[in-house]
Amino acid sequence: MRETAPIIPEAAAAPDWSQVPFDVGCARCGHDLRGRTEPVCPACDLTFDWADAVPLEELVCEQCGYHLLGLREKRCPECGSRFTWEEAIAARERRKRPLFEYHWRQHAVRSFLKSVRFALQPRRLWKQLDIHDNPPVPALLGLAVLSLVATLGVMHLASTIVEWVYSTPWVKTQGVGWTMGRPRISDLPGAFTRVFSGTLFSSLVVLVWCASSFLSLLIFRRSMRLCRVRVAHVARVWTYAHPVLLAGISVAIAAWAVLHSAAHAWHSALGIPESTVRIVGHCSIYGFAVGSFAYLVWSIRCGYRHYMRMRHAFWVGLSAQTIAVLVTMMVLCMPRGWRF
Repeated sequence: MRETAPIIPEAAAAPDWSQVPFDVGCARCGHDLRGRTEPVCPACDLTFDWADAVPLEELVCEQCGYHLLGLREKRCPECGSRFTWEEAIAARERRKRPLFEYHWRQHAVRSFLKSVRFALQPRRLWKQLDIHDNPPVPALLGLAVLSLVATLGVMHLASTIVEWVYSTPWVKTQGVGWTMGRPRISDLPGAFTRVFSGTLFSSLVVLVWCASSFLSLLIFRRSMRLCRVRVAHVARVWTYAHPVLLAGISVAIAAWAVLHSAAHAWHSALGIPESTVRIVGHCSIYGFAVGSFAYLVWSIRCGYRHYMRMRHAFWVGLSAQTIAVLVTMMVLCMPRGWRF
């Protein structure tokens, strides 16, 4: 497979620099662009649109909506409120995108749920987010932490339900339950369900996977130096492609763990052969593993291609996820005595 060229926006006329009262730097490397006429950064070759780099016509007073084009004094002539150009640009981003990093002060829960929904649609998300949006690193860190807490909370809730299913008196009389011996690959459905009964182990799995994914993205130092990519942009791609995306995927995985454990415990009452339950369990866990891996690769690919506008986006995502999976298996699975 050959990686196609990144998305290049349509060219637009250069701004009248006499009307631009704030500094303008390249969104990817920070190079000063004032005075230039071509929409190409001379330092990192980023091709952009002047309407995104210098959004003069979209900057309005947050209090009354008065257009700020042409103003020199940092004071609205309509309502008299004072502002800074950084605040005006940030207000523009809040109006355009209902994400947690922009609305965490006003609508924390609603914006978090919308961020999870957009993370499950990576192509749509990364076409809406523009590289000229200055990544708010503290808000992104808060989003990552909240997503990890939500993921572990869903896992713990599923663990509680699974333990309740196997602790019911009727199930105990049937002698049904997972064997707690040394796990093998053939016991993956049972071992996977036991992840939800071990809060510490499940927490370590999620944290090690996310941390190794972020570090693996930082391994590609040569590409980052060539394009002069800032770590903040990589952190934004990682946040939506890992903690936020896993928060959404964990709901489906937890629902499967609960339904599969109930079917295994009550298969005779439900009239389902035990062999069928085991086959469905094996197919489901392999499907979840492969599907989650592919979805994370796809999300990273969309972020690098549409947001950071870098080449070889697919191979970056595939390499990063492969490294993350191997590191997670070495750190967490081998010490527990897994046999292949």
